[in-house]
Amino acid sequence: MPILMTADVPGQTREGYDRVFDALAPLYAAAPGFVAHLSHPIDDGWCVMDVWRTREDFERFFAQHVVSKLPSELRPKVRFRELHDAFTG
Repeated sequence: MPILMTADVPGQTREGYDRVFDALAPLYAAAPGFVAHLSHPIDDGWCVMDVWRTREDFERFFAQHVVSKLPSELRPKVRFRELHDAFTG
C-alpha cells in the first residue's frame, strides 16, 4: 500500500535542504518504490514529504542514503499515512 511520509525538520534552512537534496536526487530517481518528493518551508525549519509504494521502501532508502547526509543536530519528526492511491501523470 502506498504511503505518505511527512518529516518536519526543525532548524533546517533552504540552503541546508538544497545541499542534502542535491546529493539525494539521483538516488531518489533510482530507488525501488519511490513515487514523489515534495518540500516547503515551515515556521521553524523545513517540511519534506515523500510518496513511496511501501513504508519498507522508504525506510530502506532513509537508512541507506539519508541518515548519513543529515547534519547530526537535525532531528526530523517523521509521520506516515497510508494512502488509498498514488497516481503520477
